[in-house]
Amino acid sequence: MSDKPTWGYKRADELRKEEIIAFTPFEQLKTAFAKYIEQQEEKPVDPLLIEAREIVAVEYEKAGHPMAAAAYRSGVYDNDMDLKTAYAALKSREPQS
Repeated sequence: MSDKPTWGYKRADELRKEEIIAFTPFEQLKTAFAKYIEQQEEKPVDPLLIEAREIVAVEYEKAGHPMAAAAYRSGVYDNDMDLKTAYAALKSREPQS
C-alpha cells in the first residue's frame, strides 16, 4: 500500500471548490480543511474557562459539596452564573489588544 493518498486528493479538491467565498485556491483549501478539522475534533477549551471551573469547584468543595465541585470541573455548569462571574473576572485581567 502506498503512503500517497488516492481518493483523498479528489475529495480535498471537491471541498476546496465548495468554498467559493474564499479569494484564492489556497484560502479555499484552508477553509475546507478548517471545516474538516472542526468536524473531526473537539473545540479546544479556553484555558480561562478551565481556571474559572477550578475556582468555583474549590469554593463548592469548601462548602461541603464535592459532587457539585466535580460537576463544575467537568463543565456541566458552564452556563451557571457562578462560573460566568469567575470567567468574566479572569477575562477582565487579560491585557486588551
